[in-house]
Amino acid sequence: MKGYDYFDQSQFERVNFESEKELLIAVSNGVVKQGIIAKKSAMYWSKVLNQEVIFGATHSKAPLVFRMHKHLKPYKHRIDSAIDQVKRDGTLERIIYKYINE
Repeated sequence: MKGYDYFDQSQFERVNFESEKELLIAVSNGVVKQGIIAKKSAMYWSKVLNQEVIFGATHSKAPLVFRMHKHLKPYKHRIDSAIDQVKRDGTLERIIYKYINE
């Protein structure tokens, strides 16, 4: 994905796409043989595009990190608290379930 860094990206030929949707379309159309995408994102786009996805080996596991513009720094604590809350109360899992399974 454009803008993403992969720890061993010098070991493979990199082709950048603007979105995960475009990546899945490129794989399904044979533009590229395979891609690196988060499993839940692939499941969502597979459903939306009605395209079968076959998962290979996991490339890497890393926490999701958000970058914020400096002018938003005063809101960091509130945003972190909101993220913690939706994880704790099950809202995050309900959202993921809705987009992947319904």
